[in-house]
Amino acid sequence: MSEEQPVYRAIWKPKLESEGEGPYRGGNLRIDLALRVLGRGTRLLDVGCGSGALGSVLLSSGRYEEVHGLELSEEAAARARERGLRALAFNLNAGRFPYPDGSFDTVTCLAVIEHVFDPRRLLNEIARVLAPGGTLVLDTPNIRYAKHLWALLVRRRFPITAGDAEDLRLAYDGGHLHYFTYRDIARLLNDRGLKPERFFRILPPRLLGGGLGAPAGVLSRIPGLSELMSAEIFVTARR
Repeated sequence: MSEEQPVYRAIWKPKLESEGEGPYRGGNLRIDLALRVLGRGTRLLDVGCGSGALGSVLLSSGRYEEVHGLELSEEAAARARERGLRALAFNLNAGRFPYPDGSFDTVTCLAVIEHVFDPRRLLNEIARVLAPGGTLVLDTPNIRYAKHLWALLVRRRFPITAGDAEDLRLAYDGGHLHYFTYRDIARLLNDRGLKPERFFRILPPRLLGGGLGAPAGVLSRIPGLSELMSAEIFVTARR
């Protein structure tokens, strides 16, 4: 057992209990956006698949013939297998993924890159198993989100980027080890032959539901403000 395993087992235990059995019912902003962005394909790998929420919808809707998953938590991987994924318990810090080169036409990696020891090695492996012309969908917290800048510049505290109270109790900042801006992610992808195609905004519900409401969506489209108003960096890239 890796030294990270007990932490992520403890984090996933209450999540698995709270989500219950059955299909994914929506509500996770990054998963919901990935479902809107992804088209159809043959084989998809979900890196850090969790309990298989994303993959189960793609399978049940017939959008992919096979969905594979890698997940550190053995319990979460077991739930993903129950949902139809070909999921393996795998330490993403351990080295090569257990797949040949060019195995997948799509790879998803949602809220994972900030957790691994070496983001470059993770992206190298994603590029290796992704077929030429294949698509990567990647998401990670945005350290230039205005709320985080406020914490750093005004409150003089380093921002907390994890949003789950249980994650914060069990591991500092939910186990986040790295922090990225849009430009950081674009550079990391380009350096590994993964060409960013489109960046998306993820506006927090508290922003849309507050006094700004609809104007927040308009303001977020203004160059220079878009990155500041997005809580997450969500990008599609092509190999």
